Amino acid sequence: MKKWQTLLCFAALALLAGCIGSDVTALRGATTFGGKPFTAALTDNYRQLAVEEATQEFDWSHGDWFARKGLAASKGEAVLPAEVTITPQVFWLGTYVMPQTKADELAAARTRLINVLNGGARDRAPAAAAKAQTSFDCWIEDEWEGDPNPSCRAEFLRQMTELEARPAAAAPAPAPAAPAAQPPVVPRTYLVFFDFDKSDITPEAARVLKDAADNAKKSGTTRIMVTGHTDTMGTVPYNQRLSERRAAAVKDFLVREGLPAGQVATVGRGKSEPLVPTGDGVREARNRRAEIVFP
Repeated sequence: MKKWQTLLCFAALALLAGCIGSDVTALRGATTFGGKPFTAALTDNYRQLAVEEATQEFDWSHGDWFARKGLAASKGEAVLPAEVTITPQVFWLGTYVMPQTKADELAAARTRLINVLNGGARDRAPAAAAKAQTSFDCWIEDEWEGDPNPSCRAEFLRQMTELEARPAAAAPAPAPAAPAAQPPVVPRTYLVFFDFDKSDITPEAARVLKDAADNAKKSGTTRIMVTGHTDTMGTVPYNQRLSERRAAAVKDFLVREGLPAGQVATVGRGKSEPLVPTGDGVREARNRRAEIVFP
């Protein structure tokens, strides 16, 4: 986490109170969501990271990034680990591009984390699962800046070792006389992407959504969360409306595939939560998306 920001903030000490972002301030006062232990732990961990970035590292943009994820968790929304990107990150001292080897390491770590979370770690070990996710986000945030903090990576690996060891350490259950039918294991998260300034479902997105609908029926899922996003081109109000239209288009498709409309909730995030961090006014195809989550 960049130490030059400390010097920058001391140079403007009289304005320090205004340095802390509104999202960090909101998260500080947010009530921890009490629905599930994992979501509650996620909220607390993101709050700690957001406040640390804003008040100790003076990195207000990344403080607000952590805070937005914590606020979403505090409302009971599904929050995923950050995506890996090697898009150049521009700072006032120059531009940093993450090395491909580091991006590959992070991508493999994220896949490992997603597999553990989808394998039941959220319910089996909520505190450790939440710590693994937020430690991964802390690790990737440092790598985006080219200023890695070894403690974030070390904490992630420690939590993953514990989570992956728990199933093996559990005593095997006695084999039943007649094996009971088990519900199918299905993916819990899906991503679909949109053309620029569009909310139409593309043929590729349709294939993904058909799979999502089929798996929701097979697994008996009773609640689906659809979150629409945009890239950073255009105004905040316009992108908010566009993200809501994208989420609504996904819901309409799922309903046509036979899912009850009352089971599909939608929300739009506009350009506030890019999958690939960019500056404002940047066309980035991976940010024009909708996320479909079976909580």
